[in-house]
Amino acid sequence: MKLVLGSSSRWRQSLLRQRGIPHTVLVADIDEKAVQVPGCSDRDTTDPSLLTIAIAEAKADAIMQKMKENAMDQEEQWLITSDQVVWYDGRVREKPRDAEEAREYLHSYAISPAVTVTAICITVCGGDRHGHRISKVDRATQRFEPIPDAIIDKVIAIVSRTIKSSMIATIANH
Repeated sequence: MKLVLGSSSRWRQSLLRQRGIPHTVLVADIDEKAVQVPGCSDRDTTDPSLLTIAIAEAKADAIMQKMKENAMDQEEQWLITSDQVVWYDGRVREKPRDAEEAREYLHSYAISPAVTVTAICITVCGGDRHGHRISKVDRATQRFEPIPDAIIDKVIAIVSRTIKSSMIATIANH
């Protein structure tokens, strides 16, 4: 059995490499914000479990199509896709748009806990079980003491550098 990781996350790729698990990486080129949960009109207040499953499954569908177009679906492979959001005070929080919003988020977590909601979808591609899928959700609650501004500034600086180097790597690889 071959494993396909449907993620551009260096962290997820590193996890598999560290454990000696051979895998191929394919990325879904989808607009995650365009994914809707049936029957839910307001994405920000949508049940985060349903939203993360919908996005993880949309990623799987897009990658399966890519595999089919490139004749990569002849033998059985397991495709792993996932999505994660933060649920805070009854609303879905997407990745912060900028440093100011990141700062606001980090300060707010001392007031009310943040819940990370992660969906993982495993889909069989190719073979007799093609299309079989299982999706599950995990929730983790984080409670924070107030985070000093100096620490928040350091976190934002590190994340900004990581994002910039990731963008440069993406551009260089295309």
